[in-house]
Amino acid sequence: MKLIARDHSRRLLSLLSVLSVPTALAVLAVGCVGASDPTELVPDPPADPLADPPAAAGTEIVFTAYPADVLARDGGSTDVGFVAVQDGDGPWQVVTGQNGVYKARVQNKRYGVAVGCKGHRQGNSPSTYSGVDVMLTTTDESTALNSYSCYTPAAPKVVTGSVTGETGTDLAEVQVSSFERLQPAETRTFSFHAPTRRLSVFGITRPVGSSSSSPSRVVRAPDVDTAVTSSVNVDFSQSMELATQPLTLATRPGTVTVSSGVYSNNDLYVQARGTATSYRVVPASMLNAGDLIRVSATHTTDDLGWEISNLFLAQPAPASIGFGQPLTAAAPSFPAGAQRLPVFSFTAGGATLANVSYDAVASTSTETQERSLHVSLSRGWLGGDRAVSYSFPDLSGIAGWQDSMALHPGEVSWTVARGERSARVVVAGSTSYSVGRTGVVIN
Repeated sequence: MKLIARDHSRRLLSLLSVLSVPTALAVLAVGCVGASDPTELVPDPPADPLADPPAAAGTEIVFTAYPADVLARDGGSTDVGFVAVQDGDGPWQVVTGQNGVYKARVQNKRYGVAVGCKGHRQGNSPSTYSGVDVMLTTTDESTALNSYSCYTPAAPKVVTGSVTGETGTDLAEVQVSSFERLQPAETRTFSFHAPTRRLSVFGITRPVGSSSSSPSRVVRAPDVDTAVTSSVNVDFSQSMELATQPLTLATRPGTVTVSSGVYSNNDLYVQARGTATSYRVVPASMLNAGDLIRVSATHTTDDLGWEISNLFLAQPAPASIGFGQPLTAAAPSFPAGAQRLPVFSFTAGGATLANVSYDAVASTSTETQERSLHVSLSRGWLGGDRAVSYSFPDLSGIAGWQDSMALHPGEVSWTVARGERSARVVVAGSTSYSVGRTGVVIN
């Protein structure tokens, strides 16, 4: 009888699956009358559907402390002591990363990232550098930040070169980056170290005794891709005189200097001094696709104020450069405390270009050490034009802090600046403007 009852129940369930809901309920009621056998088959209740995982709260931000691909390819060293994130005006929280990338989620639009750098050498400097870099912005402006202040790149590629075709008594140089100019040896050869990248190479002549900003002739050698090319020849017999283009420049009291150069492969080449009415530039035939001409005007005053206006051109052409609005900033104060933490005071306002940020730096140095505390504040984080008093955070209590990240006692150099750009990336026709004040505090 039990087997028959179970078979009856199976048929009942099969029938229920094809009946309408009211009919099925009626049949089920009839089938259940008098059912008392505990072995009677009763269907299991349907399983609850799997719930979707809750959506991650807030906004993910990503901070990159060093370029992991470059480190893996070329080498170098990383000296990150800590990375911390501030959500809104909340406490700073240490975050962990992998391969130089640190991720966190913030609930507020306003957030900050701080990176502490242990002592390390930068370039050929005989001193070690350490300090703290703070970036304050909003999720509307950016969710991906980077600071390579704790990274020391390597230059494992060796490029050798030769010089031919020199004439006259002018001094011949080879420029391979913004700051690296090489004087060939008596054998008319040279060599240098570089990372894996594409480099422009220019040959420059100038009168003996003149400054490097006074080139007379210029020649361009083939670009060097250090991944595949390890030698280059600079043929000065192909050199040409620099051309002169007219310049319209806004007047300013104090000293205004004009300079120009070729912006190529993210470096500036053939920097040449101009005048208030003209600038000097390489011939258009020497430009490669993607190259730009940068024309700059720098204004300085006796009270340590300065401003720099840049214009980027696709081709040599008449140019016009103006200046922006001034910046009101005071020397930082240093309230008494265990750490020398600056309070930066300035007025946020006056910007005319689309992309704006404010930077403040306090630094100290000895014969062997350089230390700095730097903060960058976006216009969105500040919330508009207003008077600002920003107290640098005390991060000495968090994991990874080292005493070498604090300022030395004694003299402190400081700078407060506003930076503006018409575009986030450098393109033909874009402009940039920076204005600031600098000084020294002794306490």
